[in-house]
Amino acid sequence: MFIFIHKLTENLKKLIHQFRSNE
Repeated sequence: MFIFIHKLTENLKKLIHQFRSNE
């Protein structure tokens, strides 16, 4: 379960990073 949440947060950070890079 912890690994699942960890991967989820990692993906979220990547998405946020891409979103901010596009601006």
